[in-house]
Amino acid sequence: MTGPEKPFIGPKALELLENKEVLLAKKAALEQITALLVLARHEIEQKLEDHCPFPQEILEASGKVSKGENYQELPYQVLDFPAFFSLDDIFAFRTMFWWGHFFSTTLHLQGKYLELYRDKMAENISLLVSEEVFICTNETPWEYHYRPDNYAPLSEEHLSLIKNAPFIKLSKYLPLSDYVAVPAFATNFITRIMAILT
Repeated sequence: MTGPEKPFIGPKALELLENKEVLLAKKAALEQITALLVLARHEIEQKLEDHCPFPQEILEASGKVSKGENYQELPYQVLDFPAFFSLDDIFAFRTMFWWGHFFSTTLHLQGKYLELYRDKMAENISLLVSEEVFICTNETPWEYHYRPDNYAPLSEEHLSLIKNAPFIKLSKYLPLSDYVAVPAFATNFITRIMAILT
């Protein structure tokens, strides 16, 4: 019986392991992303204080920024605000940062919240199309990449999906280089969603 093989650490990996500045820079960058999402939450909350047509329970969540290291092997941060999650019912407005990819803002409706707004969404599909949003065509709502097996540009052809799907996700994304625009980007999208759904 032989023991485990001696690990080989290549030159590139060793260079990273020896460079503590890389992780310190990553930590600082992610702290700045958190601050950006906190600002987005503040601006969304101010907009909803003026007029919020959504059910009261969705405003009771704290809107805390959550973080992870492994969405498709890369770090991410998400702000769910306004949001309400239960086993069957979801109303989530998610603003997301995904390392190396983009910022996105997504409306996720499921269960009673989907039934509350489904007819309005179908009725106003042309307005949604004019917003140049993407619609999730995947069988799972828990993917956030924009590859063709997950999102498609919304068109009138998706009317049947809107009328019958067990969940609906509408989304837009922003390049990382446009990070300054994230709070306005998220706030503008939820403002348009409010107008279209209500």
